[in-house]
Amino acid sequence: MSILFTQYLHPDGRTRSVFIDMDVKTEADAWELIRAGCRFDIEELTTGMISMTCMIGQGEKEECLSIEVVENGPPVIGAVKKLVKDAYIVLGW
Repeated sequence: MSILFTQYLHPDGRTRSVFIDMDVKTEADAWELIRAGCRFDIEELTTGMISMTCMIGQGEKEECLSIEVVENGPPVIGAVKKLVKDAYIVLGW
């Protein structure tokens, strides 16, 4: 099982679903967050860095639980792990 992210694409913000493979614990925790109403977003910034967020809620009640900005490549894996862990902490789980 992989973690589902919504990827925002340049130049017009089109979206597509992407999956990131992680260790079993991180994937299980991420899917627990998704079942609780969270979503994971990812996009490449104009600087080439990767921005990832864990969001909950919709519209005016939408909140960012955690965010990571890292270089594209191997650092993404550690950032996803931290993104999920930090969202858990914010929710008090």
